[in-house]
Amino acid sequence: MKKIKRPRTKIYGFDPREAARIETALLKAHFERDYVLLETLMAKLFEELYGLDATIAEKLAIKEIKAFGAHNEAENPDISKKDKGIYWNQVKELKQEYFHILAEVLKKYGINLSTKEIDTLAELEEEWWELHHIKDYEGVTNCKAKQNVILFKLPLPTAREVAEISVEAIKKYDTAKLLPTEENQPYWIETEKAEIKFYNLFKGRTAKNISKRLSSLFFI
Repeated sequence: MKKIKRPRTKIYGFDPREAARIETALLKAHFERDYVLLETLMAKLFEELYGLDATIAEKLAIKEIKAFGAHNEAENPDISKKDKGIYWNQVKELKQEYFHILAEVLKKYGINLSTKEIDTLAELEEEWWELHHIKDYEGVTNCKAKQNVILFKLPLPTAREVAEISVEAIKKYDTAKLLPTEENQPYWIETEKAEIKFYNLFKGRTAKNISKRLSSLFFI
């Protein structure tokens, strides 16, 4: 008998280990340039994280895959500075479309994003992707922390704490992709461990923050 999914009522209602497993597999697919598998895993991750139906998850995944494609073109060392700028602008535009879809999803969890906030999220995403390309991990952390403040209404210190763990996983991934396939398996295991740590922290901090926000309503 097929298990019936219950509607999600909380943003933090996902399984951290399952999210980490999917994201690590997704990163491996990206490393191997298997974009068909990457799109499938991306949609599964969005279903797990946000409790989405398959159609909306697929829409988000397609936007993300197209942004990855533009990102890969922007990182091509053989193209001109002008062409790089064009591709990075495509990344930002695609991420704007992505965040517009995500904003509609987040409304059911009581998170409302303005058009200005959506534009800022896209700008920060494009910025941290560029910073990651030059391995500026501190810059990546700062951008992701700002995104966490906007997206999940976390206080900045908490948002930064979550971002730092996320960047730990990024560093493990960066090490894994530099090594031959026969040597990088231990680093994929470390990547998944870092992802589990990230999703556990994100889930805990988000739940705690929402509880505080709700309890504070009684004192307004």
